Amino acid sequence: MGIDASRSANNRSKQQERRNGFRNILCENLERREVMAGDILDLDFRLLSVAPNTGETFSTTRSNTLSESPRELIFRFAGGDDVRQSTLRSGIRISRSGGDGVFGSAGVSSDIIVTPEYLDFADAANRRVVVARFSQPLPDDLYNVEIFGVDLPAQGINAVRNVANDPLKPRKNGTDRDSYVFNLELGSKITAIVPQPLNRDANGTLSQDLDTIEVYFNDSELYDRQISTGDLAPLADPTVVDPRFYNLIATADSVSPFDDRVFNPIRVTFNPATRMASLQFAGPIHSLGGSGTYRLRIGSDSPVSSVTNPGTVPFDVPGVDPQGFLSGAYNINSGLPITGSFSSILEQEIRTVANALQLDFPGSSQEPGHRDIQEDRSLRSPDVIWGPPNFAPDADPEIRTIRYNFMENQAYGVDTSGRRLFTSISTEQKQRIREVFEFYSRYLGVDFQEYSGPTAPGIERPSAALEISSASRAKRPTQMILLPPGIWSSSMVLNLGTMPLDSAFRKSLSAAKSSQITPSPKPVRLASLQPLCTK
Repeated sequence: MGIDASRSANNRSKQQERRNGFRNILCENLERREVMAGDILDLDFRLLSVAPNTGETFSTTRSNTLSESPRELIFRFAGGDDVRQSTLRSGIRISRSGGDGVFGSAGVSSDIIVTPEYLDFADAANRRVVVARFSQPLPDDLYNVEIFGVDLPAQGINAVRNVANDPLKPRKNGTDRDSYVFNLELGSKITAIVPQPLNRDANGTLSQDLDTIEVYFNDSELYDRQISTGDLAPLADPTVVDPRFYNLIATADSVSPFDDRVFNPIRVTFNPATRMASLQFAGPIHSLGGSGTYRLRIGSDSPVSSVTNPGTVPFDVPGVDPQGFLSGAYNINSGLPITGSFSSILEQEIRTVANALQLDFPGSSQEPGHRDIQEDRSLRSPDVIWGPPNFAPDADPEIRTIRYNFMENQAYGVDTSGRRLFTSISTEQKQRIREVFEFYSRYLGVDFQEYSGPTAPGIERPSAALEISSASRAKRPTQMILLPPGIWSSSMVLNLGTMPLDSAFRKSLSAAKSSQITPSPKPVRLASLQPLCTK
């Protein structure tokens, strides 16, 4: 058996040798070849790009327009060597047309050289990126950025060179520089406003235009020649002389726009040489709306909220929960296409309509740190917290809303002669009252909301309201709680007659009656008002 196995192995070995020999005859070794690939490097010293710090890289084939003044320009160079720093100031020139949009002698005004505050490398490790940084915003104008590749001694120009002393090779053959032109289009700004200006006549006499306001702009492109309102009739006036774009508002020394009165000039004259618009009104400015504070709005013809245009903002209350789907989203503007500006207030809240959440004891009794605090029955006195009926806690699962006002423009009572009495509450007193309500809101669990007007619309209870005024001790209406003098400077009263409150809540509001508040220019420490009830 061993001899037969040896012969079989020898036969297999010989067969394998014959196969390998046959394969060697069929395979022919080819000549060894190697292919080498590589880029043809352009080692010429060139400018790759110029770009502002915001916006796109400047193009050489289309116009470049910027709507924001750049703080810096970034120059990127290419070549075998770094840029020589000493050639930057004399080889890079930035100029603007001077307002006429034309460079050179063909323009009306002379070109203005713009000198960067910083012109050097962006990074010491990369000496092929140069930054030109300006000390102040660039004005609205047409700009030309030139990077020279030749020396022009007559103009004080030396070519930008690399450390090997090779000059810049311009992008276009036959030229001596690379140029990038960009137009800086900024909105016009107001630099000064002079109400009722003084004028000096030729003989030195001073006169004052009491019906005039002068407005100075930083841009003369508002119109190309002097023009006044009505000069182009029957065509429409340019906006720079359209009286609708100038609104003089008498504020009545208040922050509310609903007592403002708006006055428009009867004539506007614009002079592009001085960049000044002269607004002439129907009469002396101080007699239009009386003495006080005026506000001048320029640049928009949209309606201004005022006495004649209250401009109330509508409330929109989405009625259906979108439930996280776009199909259930609420349509603003009643689903109509939005073509202009409008205002709307969306008001919505989370409330338990049915099956109120039981939040008396949140969490598990087995949680670490949990304490099962027993109810203090002593707090159920009818004179302390809850009051009737049955001395039970508030059964309303929602936060109660109570509105209040300061009785402005409405009488709080009459005097002995039958004359109506009005509040004399001050702004500081109003602020102290708001702080008091904020204090009670924290401890009572109710939401106090301030409103203005003679009626109280309410939320949950339409008749729920507090009326607050500054009244004389000599004569005040019934059902008013008198607060002590002090920081109030006079007696303050809370009219509770329009609101169904329990006796305990009335007592809590009169807590300040037994407290003496020392007059002080600083805000009252609300902690001195002891909370008589919590919720």
